[in-house]
Amino acid sequence: KTTVYITKNALTIGILRVDAHVDDETGDAWVPVTGRKFPEFVRRLDVHRTLPPARERAEHLRVAKIQSLLKQIKKLETLSIKEMP
Repeated sequence: KTTVYITKNALTIGILRVDAHVDDETGDAWVPVTGRKFPEFVRRLDVHRTLPPARERAEHLRVAKIQSLLKQIKKLETLSIKEMP
């Protein structure tokens, strides 16, 4: 097992520091989850061996989410509600 930082749920619960089985070839990880029989799969984009890259990824996710929400707001502002017959 290797200690890694997981950013899969960084916007909801934060960056997780866990001991996981990491596939050296792909960089993907299998993270043990309390109360579950099988570990959870985490893709390599969300698996980091040190904290600084994990923080960078979390910041990227935060900025992307803000951009997505701003786009949604703009769409809602131009939306007109039509009455159905």
